[in-house]
Amino acid sequence: MSRNAVVFVILIYVVVALAFAAFLQLQGGVSSFDPTDELFYWRTIGAAGGLFILSGIIPVIVWALRRFRVQMAGVPLVLWAILLVILAALNALGRD
Repeated sequence: MSRNAVVFVILIYVVVALAFAAFLQLQGGVSSFDPTDELFYWRTIGAAGGLFILSGIIPVIVWALRRFRVQMAGVPLVLWAILLVILAALNALGRD
């Protein structure tokens, strides 16, 4: 993988985490959404940051053990994606 590909994949992970966090915040109903409510935005950013960081801890440690070589980023990035999906699913199940 090239350095640009790694950055692009990580940016996709941020967007996915933000989209899922916004989805969870809108579970109360889209009709009750108020665009001037700044608490909605802070909760969404906080939930997305939590998902992104918590799912990335183990893959970053694995990648660090491989000395952060870009060529060795494939497996940690796949692991990161799997953990992001698992944490998002557990988050959604925990709210029900």
